[in-house]
Amino acid sequence: MTVTGYLYKRIPSTPRNPSLYPNLIDELESSYIPDSNKIRFRTEIGKFEGFQKKHTNKIRTTSHINQLGQLSQHSKQHGMDGHDVDIFGIFNDKTHADILDDLAEQTSQFSADYPEGVIGLYIEKAPKSVNKDCTTTQGYCIIETETGRIARKSTVWDFRCTLRFNGVLKIAD
Repeated sequence: MTVTGYLYKRIPSTPRNPSLYPNLIDELESSYIPDSNKIRFRTEIGKFEGFQKKHTNKIRTTSHINQLGQLSQHSKQHGMDGHDVDIFGIFNDKTHADILDDLAEQTSQFSADYPEGVIGLYIEKAPKSVNKDCTTTQGYCIIETETGRIARKSTVWDFRCTLRFNGVLKIAD
């Protein structure tokens, strides 16, 4: 049984606990975060098919024509516009589709304890810029989800979830 990823929600009673669980994956595998607040992507539960990261910068471009009739164009970077991650795959039962829907629709995406977002993401072998645990200074929020049945099997559900990162993104480690 190989875990390929977790999408999870932090609440005040489940802050990161490195003294009890030195590795985040150990914490996620335990019952510390309730099953109703996390989705495991495993082969027997479903198939995590992939992810796509999209980072966009705020680039402002100004153009003008000088006195000689020459076009002059200059661009400046004004910070990050967005850092989104799409995750997608299938679930072999409706329970996990319901959890995803609840995380998106019934959960406040921000809290006093996690002002940048209550959602965390761990994907095995993903870059550090994708795997983020929520803290007081960083987190994800769910900005869009899609769930539906595929084929004629009522037990197979496909999903897509778009997460937006909030907080300080380190450019270099």
